[in-house]
Amino acid sequence: MKRIPGLLSGAKKSMEPFTVAFFLINLLLSSFFIDTWLTPNPGSRALTVHSIVVDGRLSFDRYHGVTLDKSFIDGH
Repeated sequence: MKRIPGLLSGAKKSMEPFTVAFFLINLLLSSFFIDTWLTPNPGSRALTVHSIVVDGRLSFDRYHGVTLDKSFIDGH
């Protein structure tokens, strides 16, 4: 098989505008899904992480009044 000089370097250059456009379009579209206020679903996830870091526990019993998204397991 004969190797054509510059074949791969040309492909890389033609993909660069596509890559930049792909990144910018995805950044724009994903910005629509950023929650600007505390809603139940992301709030419960954030409270779990907060409880692990601050309290060292998986349950966020202290913060149960902050979110509506709850589950009860063994009285917690």
